[in-house]
Amino acid sequence: MTKTQIKRGKIFFADIPKTVGSTYFGKRPVLILSNNLNNKFAKTVTAIPCTSRTGISRGGKKKDLPTHVYIPQEQEGTGFARDTIVMCENICNYSVDILEECIGKIDENSELMREIENAVRIQIGIG
Repeated sequence: MTKTQIKRGKIFFADIPKTVGSTYFGKRPVLILSNNLNNKFAKTVTAIPCTSRTGISRGGKKKDLPTHVYIPQEQEGTGFARDTIVMCENICNYSVDILEECIGKIDENSELMREIENAVRIQIGIG
């Protein structure tokens, strides 16, 4: 994969290495959050891991949080095979080396991206 393929709003499968603590690891989709200037030149990206373990109110096992953004599998362009949650409480910097294939994207100017940005603001205390 070339660095020019990594853009804000794209969704990649990533093989996240296991670290200490309760961080998410393994092969999973991640949403690129970092800006495109960073994505073009840096060896790391800021991304948000996603899970198909959706919230209790939707019959799943994951607790609904104000930092969760629910995306139904039918959401056009995302490439998700199942209903998915973008877990904005787990923002992390990752090496670009863990990024695998791009499965979809969320338009930077969409209402969905605004929801994600709002959940990020809540997580970092500026919302």
